[in-house]
Amino acid sequence: MDSPLECRLTDIVESIPAGFLMCDSQDRIVVCNSLFKQWFFPGCGHKLKLGMTYRELLEVFINESPSAMMGRDEEWIERRMARRRNPEEPFEHRLADGRVLRSSEKRTADGSTISIHVDMTELHKQKEAADRKSDQLNVIIETIDQGISMFDGNLDLVAFNSRCINLLEFPEDFRNKAGTFEDFIRFNAERGEYGEGDIEEQVSTRVELARQFQPHRFERVRPDGTVIDIHGTPIPGGGMVTTYTDMTESRRSEEALLKRDEELTEQNRRFNAALDNMSQGLCMFDKDRRLLVCNKRYLELYDMPERFAEPGTLFDDVIRFRIERGDYAGIDPEKHLEGWNKIIDAGEALVKIQTLSDDRTVAIAHQPMPGGGWVSTHEDTTELQRIQARLAHMAHHDELTNLPNRTFLRERVEAALTARGRNRNFAIMCLDLDRFKNVNDTIGHPMGDKLLQAVAERLRGCVRQSDTIARLGGDEFAILQVSPDQPNAATATAQRICEVLSEPFDLDNHQVVIGASVGIAVAPSDGRDPDQLIKNADMALYRAKNDGRGIYRFFEAEMDARMQTRRNLELDLRRAFKASEFELHYQPLISLESDEVTGFEALLRWHHPLRGNVSPAEFIPVAEEIGLIIPLGEWVINQACMDATRWPSHTKVAVNLSPAQFRSENLVNSVFGALARSRIAPHRLELEITEHVLLQHNESTLHTLHALRDMGVRIAMDDFGTGYSSLSYLRSFPFDKIKIDRSFINDLSNQDEADVIVRAVASLSQNLGMMATAEGVETETQRDQVKAAGYTEMQGFLVSPARPIDEINARFFADACIGKSRL
Repeated sequence: MDSPLECRLTDIVESIPAGFLMCDSQDRIVVCNSLFKQWFFPGCGHKLKLGMTYRELLEVFINESPSAMMGRDEEWIERRMARRRNPEEPFEHRLADGRVLRSSEKRTADGSTISIHVDMTELHKQKEAADRKSDQLNVIIETIDQGISMFDGNLDLVAFNSRCINLLEFPEDFRNKAGTFEDFIRFNAERGEYGEGDIEEQVSTRVELARQFQPHRFERVRPDGTVIDIHGTPIPGGGMVTTYTDMTESRRSEEALLKRDEELTEQNRRFNAALDNMSQGLCMFDKDRRLLVCNKRYLELYDMPERFAEPGTLFDDVIRFRIERGDYAGIDPEKHLEGWNKIIDAGEALVKIQTLSDDRTVAIAHQPMPGGGWVSTHEDTTELQRIQARLAHMAHHDELTNLPNRTFLRERVEAALTARGRNRNFAIMCLDLDRFKNVNDTIGHPMGDKLLQAVAERLRGCVRQSDTIARLGGDEFAILQVSPDQPNAATATAQRICEVLSEPFDLDNHQVVIGASVGIAVAPSDGRDPDQLIKNADMALYRAKNDGRGIYRFFEAEMDARMQTRRNLELDLRRAFKASEFELHYQPLISLESDEVTGFEALLRWHHPLRGNVSPAEFIPVAEEIGLIIPLGEWVINQACMDATRWPSHTKVAVNLSPAQFRSENLVNSVFGALARSRIAPHRLELEITEHVLLQHNESTLHTLHALRDMGVRIAMDDFGTGYSSLSYLRSFPFDKIKIDRSFINDLSNQDEADVIVRAVASLSQNLGMMATAEGVETETQRDQVKAAGYTEMQGFLVSPARPIDEINARFFADACIGKSRL
C-alpha cells in the first residue's frame, strides 16, 4: 500500500522547481513531474505515459515539436541515446519557445537514470545584459582620455585601459601579464621609476600603503620628465580606482592657469546642466529674498517667462505674477503672500502639497540656509496622487469586476453596525454561482472571467445604489443591504437574484446557463460582529446549495451546530487517515452459473474510537469536499490489491472510484503503482465507476478510462439505471461489466416494470458483450429471477454481507489447496 511517505515523495517531485524525469534500468519512464511535461510537451503532456521508453519519448518530442527540432531526425535520436548511455557534463539547449534549459543526467547504482532540467532563461538574459553593460563600460573606459586602473579589495587588477599603458609606457603584452597591484609596482621598480634602492623594499612599502585604500592625489615625474597626475579614489566595499593624467604640457606653459579656468567653467556648465535636467523645479533665494539660482524645470512647472530666472529677481514678484496669472484662483494675493512671509521668517523647514487651479498638485520642500535665505524644490505629484488613489481603490476592489472586495465589505458592515442606533437594519447576502466550474472546464477560464463580469453587471441591476455588492473570490459574491424593511427586502432581492442569474448569458456566441444559491443573515438577530454575520450568511448559503441550488435560505441557529458537527467530522477524518483507522471489508461476487466466488468488492469502513462505526454515506461526501478522497482512494486501491495477493489467481477485486479521483492527474499512475507493488495481474483489478463520473468530465474521463483499459484493468459501470442517459454512456466507452442498481432488484417481487428493466439490462449486456451483475440479491427468489433473466454474477446478503479480510479468508479460502471457492 502507498504510505504517507510515498505520497509525500510524490509531492516533493512535483514541487521541484525543475523538470524531473526518472527511468528504470530498462530505460522506461517511472516518474515524470508536471514541469517536464509543460516544458518539453506543451499541450500534449498526455502522450507521455509511464512505462514508455526514453527513445519513444524522443520520438514523441520530435513529432510534437517540429519547430524546435527542425533538421533533426533519427540521427539526432541516436546521438542523444549515445550521450544518455555515457552521461557527460551538464549541457544547455534552447526549446522552441525560447526557453533555455540546463540538463544533467545521472545513472544510479541500480541502472536507473535521473534527468534534471533547470530553467536558465532568466540567468541567460541577465548574463547577456551584464555582457552588454560590460561592453559599454569597456567602450567608455577606452574612450576616456585619462589612464584608468581599477583594483579590488585584494589588490587584484580588475581593469585598465590603453591610455594607462601609453602614459606609463608599459609594454603591450603587459596587459596579459599583470594581475595584481604588486605587478604594477614591481615593473616600475625594476625599470628604475622609484630611483635606486632595494626593489623588494620599494614594492612592499607601496603595496602596504595601497592596502590602506585612502584617497590620494599626487604628481609623479618620470625619468623622462613626463609629469603624471595620479588620483586614487577608494571604492565602497573595498578597492581603488586610479586615474592617470598627463600634466606635462600644463606644467611647462603659461596655459596652466587658463586650463584651470576652463575646468571651472566646465564644472559650472555641468552644474547648470545638472540643474536643468532635474525632474524637480529648484530655486534658491538669499536673505534679502532675491533669486540666486533656479532651473528650467521651475519655470516650466509654473509656466513663467525666462526673465524670472534672472538672478536678483524678488520672491514677492514671482508670487504676485503667479497669483495674477491665476495659479491660485479664489485666493487673496496679499494673504497668500503673507502666509509665505510667515514661513520664511520662521526659518523652519517645511513640506506642503499645493493644489493649483488646473487641478495639478505640487509638492514643495522649503529648506532654510545658514545665514539666511532658503532653497526649495517643487515636484509635480499629480500623477503620483492618481496612482496612490488607484492603489487605494485596488486595495478595496476586485480587479476583474471592479466590485468592492472582502475588506471593503467588512468595513461597510462595521459602519452599518455602528449606524444601527439610527434605526437602520441590514442584511448580508452571500451567493455562489451554480455550475460555474463547468464553464471553466468546457469553454475555458477567459470565458469564466467574462461570465463573472457579466454576473457583476446583472447584480448591479438587482440592488439599489445604496447597497454594496462585493466579490469575495472565485464565484462567490456578497451583498450588504441596509433597509428598515428586513427581512422582506432581502427576500425580494434574493428571489430577484436567483431569477436574473438563471437566465442565459451570451458570451462571445457561447450561450451559458448557470444559477445562484443565496444565504442570508440579518443583523442584529444573526450576529453583532461583521465576521460572524458573514460567516452565518455563508452557512445559510451552504444550506441553500444542499437543499437543491438555485434557491435562498435564511440563517437558522441550528445551522451553526450542523456546521460544527461537520467541521468536527472533517477534523476527525484527517486525523483518522493519519492514524490508519480505515479498513476494507469485502463482499463476495458469485457466478450464477457455477456458484463459484469470482471476486470481491472492496468497501471502505471507518471505526471511530468514540462514535463507533461511521456510515460511508456520512463521511465519503465530506472526504470528497475536503480533497481527502484522493489520498484515501489511493490507499484503498493499494490495500485492495495487496489483500488480493492472498486469494487464488482467478479471483478479482473490485474497487469503487469517486468522481473526484478522475480530477486527479495521478489516477493512472496510482493504479499502475498499486499493481506494480502487489504484482497481481491487471485483469484481476476491476474499477467501478458511476455515470456521475462521465457527467463531469466526459472527454478527459474517457481518455483516463482508455488509459486504464490499455493497462489491462477491467472497467465496470456501477448503479446502472439511476443516471441520466445510461445508454449513451455505454456507446461512449466499452465497459467490461454492468452492475444494475439494487433498487431494481428490491422491486422485482412488487413491480412488473422492475422485472422488465432487469431483463432488458441483461439482454443489453449480452448484446454488447458485457457481463451483467445484480446487486442487492437477498432472497432465493431474487436469485432465481436474475439468473433466469441472464445475469452472470450476483452479490448481496443472500451470499454474505461485507466482511473484514480475515473473515473473508477464513470463510472462503480456509483450505489453501482449494483452487476455486463455492457458495
